[in-house]
Amino acid sequence: MKEKTREFLGKFQNYENNDIRVIFGDIFSEFIEILNCADLSEKTLQHLNDIFEKDMNRFFEKVCE
Repeated sequence: MKEKTREFLGKFQNYENNDIRVIFGDIFSEFIEILNCADLSEKTLQHLNDIFEKDMNRFFEKVCE
């Protein structure tokens, strides 16, 4: 498993297994891994990861209210 995927899944380690955030993390970990295997610069990959994380957090705020 790639380092970025491990970092991504690490964001969900403090939640119960049936929490929507853990389910989301499991589903999208493959997406994160493939994204980070793309032939893009490290800066571009970091920027895309940051955008994804910001949007993901916004989604969780709305879903978990």
